Amino acid sequence: MEEVLSLHDGQQSHTDSVVQSSTSPSTSHRLPSQPPIIFTTTEGQSVNLSEVIKHTIASPDFVDCIGPLIANVVKASVDSALSNYVSNLEAKIEKQEQIISDLMVKNSELKENNKQMNGRVESIEIDLEELQQYGRRNSLRFHNVPLKKTKLGSTDDKIVGLCKSLLDVNITVDNIDRSHIIGSINKYGKAQLICRFRNWKIKNTIFQQKRKLKNNPDKTVITEDLTQYRQYLMKKLKDARKRHEIDLFWTMDGRIFAKKTLESSKKFIGGMEDLSELFFSN
Repeated sequence: MEEVLSLHDGQQSHTDSVVQSSTSPSTSHRLPSQPPIIFTTTEGQSVNLSEVIKHTIASPDFVDCIGPLIANVVKASVDSALSNYVSNLEAKIEKQEQIISDLMVKNSELKENNKQMNGRVESIEIDLEELQQYGRRNSLRFHNVPLKKTKLGSTDDKIVGLCKSLLDVNITVDNIDRSHIIGSINKYGKAQLICRFRNWKIKNTIFQQKRKLKNNPDKTVITEDLTQYRQYLMKKLKDARKRHEIDLFWTMDGRIFAKKTLESSKKFIGGMEDLSELFFSN
């Protein structure tokens, strides 16, 4: 009973102190310091509750007891948060993997479409190149032709004269559709002429006699009128012959043929792949 009264008296004194502090005029908003809570034991001893709590918390037995409880609570909280984080992360990864998979499929489709388009473009380019060459099938080029500037307007007559004097082929200007100079006359007074004949038969008759030009003093030669790409292939073959990689090459009706050796069979040269096969063949 004395213990209860003593505690009650202490609390009442504290209450009066708080009321007095709150009702008295003051410019400070700080709360007053809390008085210690004192109670009396049945043995008549006064005990400071704050000190009891401090000693209890500082006790190793208390730490050993409360520590695992706190650890379990913290671990459960961390495990829950980590589980949620991992779940969200796995969901994002799965979504990204699906996006990547879809993109890979789309990329494969685009590659296949691109391959098909490249094949079509290549086929169209081949057809176009063939068409361009077909339009030149009646034409011949005459190289190293002696020509005066005053005769630029009479190239038809010049070609008629060349065919008769060097090839023993008799034609007239009526057999020529059109002729003209390519480029200009060089410092040696020679030029390149191109001539389109009325028909393929006349052109072919003249071209078959080109061997007769072999030892002419002006070194005049005749070639078929080839597309730019086929001229490029012919240059590659010419360079290869200079390096002694092939023995022979020629054209017939705009088509290119070559032999690696005089004994080997002729090979059609339609592109760079054919050149590679020719150069690396045994």
